[in-house]
Amino acid sequence: MLFLDKTGSKQCRFVKVDDLTAWRINGKSTEGKIVATKITSSEWNFAVGKSAELFEKLSKLPVKLGDIAHIFVGLQTSADKIYVLEETAPPKSGLIKVKDQAGIERMLEREVLKPFLNNVTVSSFERPVSHHWLVFPYHLSNDKATLIPANEMASSYPEVWEYLKENSKALRSRESGKADNDQWYGYIYRKNLTLFDTPKLIVQVISLFGRYAYDDTGLYFSGGGNGPYYGVRWLKLDNLHSVHYLQALLSSRLLDWCLQKISSPFRGGYWSYGKRFIEQLPIRLINFSNSTDKARNDRMVNLVDQMVSLHKQAASARNPDEKIRIQRQIDATDQQIDQLVYELYGLTNKEIRIIEDQRD
Repeated sequence: MLFLDKTGSKQCRFVKVDDLTAWRINGKSTEGKIVATKITSSEWNFAVGKSAELFEKLSKLPVKLGDIAHIFVGLQTSADKIYVLEETAPPKSGLIKVKDQAGIERMLEREVLKPFLNNVTVSSFERPVSHHWLVFPYHLSNDKATLIPANEMASSYPEVWEYLKENSKALRSRESGKADNDQWYGYIYRKNLTLFDTPKLIVQVISLFGRYAYDDTGLYFSGGGNGPYYGVRWLKLDNLHSVHYLQALLSSRLLDWCLQKISSPFRGGYWSYGKRFIEQLPIRLINFSNSTDKARNDRMVNLVDQMVSLHKQAASARNPDEKIRIQRQIDATDQQIDQLVYELYGLTNKEIRIIEDQRD
């Protein structure tokens, strides 16, 4: 509830309730004072209690994810049921065997298909695997996407063209007939078509904790708003930082703690990792001219490489004892990453305890 007074005030009383049932029974809550200067036209992110000072400290860091990264939504075809097909056999001789929504199998030309994430839950240190393909009737060149002319589609990709023609009525009727023109087989919204082929992080938008999967295989996905995914890549492609460095920061306990201070909670303990929240996360950049800082960067990337390798081993392990051993190594490496992140952000032992206590 928000109570307003027309006379104004220099500060206000803020009460935070984490457990609504407990609050109704015994009034359990966390209370604090918020100065009026912090109540601005931008989003309100208030912290009270023992974590308030730490949140304030991190909020003051000058570089946010939105300053140095391109956070982009997935494709919006307005007809995923037509453009997205399930793979039923591995690619062969330039053709891929796929199944459409009606269960009809067909062989389509690989050259105008893109690997597509469909109902896959990604994990931070595991490579996402695609079992679907996206019909992508575009040429990509010089950061531009150009719709392949109809005559070229018919002559060079006859199987895909025939499939699109079978669905022409539905494609033309998209968005109340907005697509009923000579470009009917293309997407209505053509935003971000050129962003998927470069190394990126794929973010699971609704999740219990941060999931930032690394992809350098050109996976495509749909999304926007509450999901299912967002893409994140460096704003400047010549950035000296590895994407793996950014992946480690975002996946850490510290930045996940920050995220939960500013994000929207969902039922069941889920949080939104949408653009408007993750773009506010503070990012500790490396000073590559400083040998100590560079050594931290190298160690971080090394730890991520270890995590990726361990997750591969865990996926292929068959012996229960071996699985337990690898999981212990994963947990230990994860803790090393967290400790390095704490060091990079200059946290004290007391501040580290605040983060650890909330997650334990």
